[in-house]
Amino acid sequence: MEEEVSPVNVSISWMTPITNYLEKGTLPSNPVEARKLKVRSARFALIQGILYKRGFSLPYLRCLDKTEAEYVMREVHEGICRNHSRARSLVHKLVRAGYYWQTMQKDAISYTRACDSCQRFGNLIHSPPETLTPMMAPWPFAQWGLDIMGPLPVGQRQSKFLVVGIDYFTKWVEAEPFATITEKNVRGFVWKAIICRTTAKTPTGETPFRLTYGIEAVIPVEIGLTSWRTNHHDESDNDNQLRTNLDLLDEVRDRLEAKTRVYQQRMARCYDQRVKHKEFKVGNLMLRKVTIATKDPTQGKLGPTWEGPYRVVKFHRRGTYHLEKLDGTALPHPWNAEHLKKYYQ
Repeated sequence: MEEEVSPVNVSISWMTPITNYLEKGTLPSNPVEARKLKVRSARFALIQGILYKRGFSLPYLRCLDKTEAEYVMREVHEGICRNHSRARSLVHKLVRAGYYWQTMQKDAISYTRACDSCQRFGNLIHSPPETLTPMMAPWPFAQWGLDIMGPLPVGQRQSKFLVVGIDYFTKWVEAEPFATITEKNVRGFVWKAIICRTTAKTPTGETPFRLTYGIEAVIPVEIGLTSWRTNHHDESDNDNQLRTNLDLLDEVRDRLEAKTRVYQQRMARCYDQRVKHKEFKVGNLMLRKVTIATKDPTQGKLGPTWEGPYRVVKFHRRGTYHLEKLDGTALPHPWNAEHLKKYYQ
């Protein structure tokens, strides 16, 4: 079994002027620097050729050069008694162990930030990286999106895909799980979850059905247990009223468009208060958040929260980056900055 030994460093370090003064009385030619060295050396002692700092927590703290400092940080942070503590805790442990050097806190921050295990098992980032960009549509279904997510872990009824739809005017999101993605399933989802939706939404205060057809929909319960309007329904009057409502619908939509814009501005102000901007450059190494779809099921809840590293090859627009593996294999689609963090070496 090989024994790890701290190497002897004979190069000039921050300790050299202090050691030369305490051992030989050597001072710099500059009188100002010489006075500073005298005052500073009063806090140090040379014992058997080893420099110590007179401490407050311990009588003497052994002074280390750069190579020795890296060794003790590596041993305390990830050695046999490792616990991968953060920089502040690491500095306190080193001081309690009896060590000192000039840039302890700065070096501890750099060392823990570049630790591979600490980066892979680090906490998830919940602060948004970019300000909110509201999207506005002039009328219902002028602009709407439909996304298919999956495959996901198999759920009830063998469902492993998710269809998500959002209308940018009426502002609601609907989702439904499916076992397979077919034209029939998607068409049924659009009709049931979007066209026939009858619930009023917060930004507009109106139902999507009324914004589309100018009148509230009759829901099934009003047929099973009749209400006043179903009991007093007249086909001809209803048709005339429907045409009148359609003539006046543009005014309702214009009013609700202004109302939606105010709502979006208020929502953006609240969202932007939590933003912590992150900007990456081409060539940066990145870690990607581990999602349910990419998580290794054998690792359980104690598995890493980040995976990689990957390299940034280009950015499509603000907050969206194209990545590749270190062997040059490109990832199939761009990734938002909220799923990424920088990898340090």
